[in-house]
Amino acid sequence: MKTFLFVLMALVLATCTSPIQKPVPDSANQMILVLTDSMAASSGRLYRFQRSSGDQEWQRMDIAIPIVLGRNGLAWGRGLHELDPDMAPVKVEGDGCSPAGVFRLEEAFGYTHPDSLTYLQYPYLHNTELLECVDDIESYHYNKLVYRDRVDLVDWNSSERMGHYGRWYEWGIVVGHNRDPIIKGSGSCIFLHCWFEPDETTSGCTEMAPQNMFELIKWLDADMDPIIVQLPQEEYLQSSVSWELPEVTDTIALGREEAEKLSLLRNKCLKTLAMNTQDPTGALYHRGIFPSKSVSYFNGFWAWDSWKHAAALAAYQPELAKDQIKAMFDWQASNGMIPDVIYADSSENNWRNTKPPLAAWAVWEIYDKTADVSFIKEMYPRLKLYHAWWYSDRDHDRNGICEYGSTDGSLIAAKWESGMDNAVRFDSSQVVNNKEKAWSLTQESVDLNAYLYAEKIYLAKMATLLGLDEEKQRFIKTAGVLKKAATDRLFNGSYFHDRRFDNDGWVTARGPEGWIPLWAGMVTQEQAELVWQNMQGEGRFDTFLPFPTVERMNPEFSLNYWRGPVWLDQAYFAVTGLLKYGYKNEARQLTRKLIRNLEGAEDPEYPLYENYNPLTGEGLNAPDFSWTAAHLLLLIDTFWPGHSQV
Repeated sequence: MKTFLFVLMALVLATCTSPIQKPVPDSANQMILVLTDSMAASSGRLYRFQRSSGDQEWQRMDIAIPIVLGRNGLAWGRGLHELDPDMAPVKVEGDGCSPAGVFRLEEAFGYTHPDSLTYLQYPYLHNTELLECVDDIESYHYNKLVYRDRVDLVDWNSSERMGHYGRWYEWGIVVGHNRDPIIKGSGSCIFLHCWFEPDETTSGCTEMAPQNMFELIKWLDADMDPIIVQLPQEEYLQSSVSWELPEVTDTIALGREEAEKLSLLRNKCLKTLAMNTQDPTGALYHRGIFPSKSVSYFNGFWAWDSWKHAAALAAYQPELAKDQIKAMFDWQASNGMIPDVIYADSSENNWRNTKPPLAAWAVWEIYDKTADVSFIKEMYPRLKLYHAWWYSDRDHDRNGICEYGSTDGSLIAAKWESGMDNAVRFDSSQVVNNKEKAWSLTQESVDLNAYLYAEKIYLAKMATLLGLDEEKQRFIKTAGVLKKAATDRLFNGSYFHDRRFDNDGWVTARGPEGWIPLWAGMVTQEQAELVWQNMQGEGRFDTFLPFPTVERMNPEFSLNYWRGPVWLDQAYFAVTGLLKYGYKNEARQLTRKLIRNLEGAEDPEYPLYENYNPLTGEGLNAPDFSWTAAHLLLLIDTFWPGHSQV
């Protein structure tokens, strides 16, 4: 019955005269999207997307990877889309074009024997010398992949002998082009497969690096009805809404000069992280990243630095990202607390405070890039314990809204716990005792509670993966309670602010803490619009280098650490928060401005600094700074993934 329905649908597609608005089936929950800069281009980028069901949004799986296409670019093929009479060119046999349109994916194939690939979730053909794809238009088997010894009659004079193509067909996937019915002369034997060199072209297939090809095959799941969409950028922009395609922001629309600059900056970020990588030594039991080996006092692993490094490394070095997380949790206390910083000499570890709770975000970023459920299983109980510690030790009045604090009652350590040590918003803070070894600042911090809300959402996702339904429901419920309590109490009608609980007064200084709730996704569209209005303008946060750590018009604005300089982590949270609420063009423009005005961004020899002067773009404080590199990577990959990955 299923085959009959597919055939019937194909016949309808072949005879229909009105445009089909939705060639992507609801059953298709995995998508490979290939984009080029024109129909004539013979190279482009490939993106992977996945969704849980047809009524959910597509989620991108990783950074883009480079691909090459037919020597003559694209031509409209026969697939799930309507072939409009105005579409040109149309694919024919031997035209040297890869097919444009929407197509189902069929079997994978490769030289490796299937007995050693038991983990695959997709049909797989063993590629031997007997496997052939018939391109003879007179043959009954035209456009079919067959084993020569399994057909009743070899009626062809031309075919691709799959086992004779060396590295090209080491791994591959059959594209369901020109199917149901097969039209003689409309093109045959279309595959995704490996390249020998990245500057070659094909006769009509789509090629990529062998390791990328194998990753695609491992990712595919037959139950998710995977498809491939291949389009030039202009057609993608015109059809993305009606065809319900996922959004890829600013993918190919970069000039060569800008792409080269981004490539230089990306490589500098990766180089910075590499030079600051530290192997296990002393009480540092796993690998990780120092903030900067260029200055002596940054010779340890800091907690929220570690979460940020891991989130960025997930797409590049996932095992190092996992180690960075594990290094901090090696020192988790029995009550759940994570120390602020750990050293090779554990006697120097700072237990006076911790750092903002971004660990669950980082762990989920690693899972998002690796699909490693075992890592989630390992980290989930530790993350739960860390999350619970905040409510045990940092909620002075037990109203479910937490504060930063310290274990020794010192005000300075309580400010350190925020990560924004000398921020203007803490100028009038005091500390109060909660219990033994637990003190809180006298203000409820909006960023802290936004991070905790995000943690609840990530923990709920992890519980879902692990089949822990009751725990998932509990995290979802408490996230809803926190969302209402925090947004009711910490939104003053135009911006999110910290609030004093000793006198119920507002902390009126505007800083990055006000846009963290957008990053967490816990605000209404109306609240997001008001926050965005208060971010605009040179007197606020749209300075020469955007996103200073207090608005420019504040009388306390200076270049003193967290009292004005731009820190790239807060810029990243601002940009991704704006994206979540639909400010895509604004976020992209601000990111371009940030990168363009960042001093030394295009110079391979100019280091990445700890923070930057928002008025000039000049680098400040420690050079070769890892979380600057990490967040620049995250920003680049948000808008322009893969441009240097060739």
